[in-house]
Amino acid sequence: MNLTFSIDTSSPNCSISVLNSEKILAEYNFISSGELSETLVSYIDSVFSSLKIGTEDIGLIGVSTGPGLFTGIRVGLATLKGIFFDNAVPVVPVSSLEAVAAKLLFTGKTVVSLLDARRGEIYYAAYRFDDNQSNRIVTPSLIKAEELRKVIKEESICFTGAGVPAYKALLKEDFPGSTIIERSPFIACEIGHIALSEFKAGNFIKGTDTLEPSYIRIPDAEKNFSPGKD
Repeated sequence: MNLTFSIDTSSPNCSISVLNSEKILAEYNFISSGELSETLVSYIDSVFSSLKIGTEDIGLIGVSTGPGLFTGIRVGLATLKGIFFDNAVPVVPVSSLEAVAAKLLFTGKTVVSLLDARRGEIYYAAYRFDDNQSNRIVTPSLIKAEELRKVIKEESICFTGAGVPAYKALLKEDFPGSTIIERSPFIACEIGHIALSEFKAGNFIKGTDTLEPSYIRIPDAEKNFSPGKD
């Protein structure tokens, strides 16, 4: 078999999926409350066991590299590297913001995906989908929520993502012509479909060794570190 395995651990709403071409063979969604490093491998094993497959059956990997929760992203990437350490399978790193936006590819409008970055900030990006192909209009970035109107000029747009509920009133005031559409926060299947599309276009890396997170914001542990301090 030549299956696509995809995973998202960029938020507490984690998900795993296996696709055979465009067909979803398995999707496992779960909410992590801090035990991800202890449970993720067993969840992946359960999905593989249910399908009676192994790593040798995986021909493509799609993985969310962020933005999102720093610890979750690190655990997800480390787990992939451990499972596929001796396998040069093609890998497509996928932005969590693009996967969130892909849930609205049917709208034909510009989709702005928002994730809550806390501290009054949001991660955001904007995409349009033509013939099911995503075209990035605004690159994934970090901004104060009240400044979003300065960078998004369109009126007839769709907002979606886990960052929407906290700023719904602000969005309705600043973007009166927009639509807010809320969808499931689990995005592994969207990641798998994006990975397939990117792979066909020749956009992938070989193996998991060079996978790196896309934090956008520097993790506090790195920001506060200085040589010579414990």
